[in-house]
Amino acid sequence: MIAAAVEAVLHDSSLCCGKDSALGDLVLSEPRTLKELGTKLQGRHLLSDGRPIMVNAEYAPQISINSGSVIGTLKEQRASLFEWKSHVYVLYGAIYGENRCVSGARQYSIAKFLLLDPRFSDQRRDAVFNRETDDLGKVQGLLTLTVVPQ
Repeated sequence: MIAAAVEAVLHDSSLCCGKDSALGDLVLSEPRTLKELGTKLQGRHLLSDGRPIMVNAEYAPQISINSGSVIGTLKEQRASLFEWKSHVYVLYGAIYGENRCVSGARQYSIAKFLLLDPRFSDQRRDAVFNRETDDLGKVQGLLTLTVVPQ
């Protein structure tokens, strides 16, 4: 199911996970965790036509998930992968609050992570991690992927 989540985040079958895709074999080898996936994907790869791409895989364990960077990624309209209860979800949105400091800096607090579960195609596909009711200790990490042509 990690392959379906990566495919949803990258939006390009030539990258993943179509026939002869650049990252398909790595993703389809079914890494067990997001951290392992990030390690496999990080670096230079070749598209099927020989053009090089660089994949930046930024993994953050649960303890290091930063609300500011999550909100920034979402504002850039980029989805991430979210590992919760040993399942990988696509993080596509958040319900959050914003406070402005006297210095002008912004502080964010996330109340809910809006998730897609790639295992399902029906109403079970939509999932929500609610910081008030769900156990943060069951979140393993967050992986943000960026692909840049070289």
